[in-house]
Amino acid sequence: MTDDIFGSFGKIMEQAKQMQAKFAEASEQASHRVLEGSSGAGMVQVRANGRGEVVGIKIEASLIEDGDLEMIQDLLRVAVNDALSKARDAMGDEMRKVAGGVPLPPGFNPWGG
Repeated sequence: MTDDIFGSFGKIMEQAKQMQAKFAEASEQASHRVLEGSSGAGMVQVRANGRGEVVGIKIEASLIEDGDLEMIQDLLRVAVNDALSKARDAMGDEMRKVAGGVPLPPGFNPWGG
């Protein structure tokens, strides 16, 4: 009977290691995805990767020429948050695929924060 318990435990541990490897692979794949957020009808565009890093910012020249710094800051903030939200959602989608229907814990943060 003791052998059965340890055998079952060993199988559970092996499955956990396999699941961990799948999560790591999905995380790596998702980290290479680049998603774009925008604001001001596309006048400000921000690109972020699946790691939550901003990898590009584009600001329409006319915004700079107008010189409304406060508006530029607001548009940039909105676009950054949009891009990061999309990146976070994409990472979460990848993790849910790996979980195969097993609910992820509330507040699960794929970026480990």
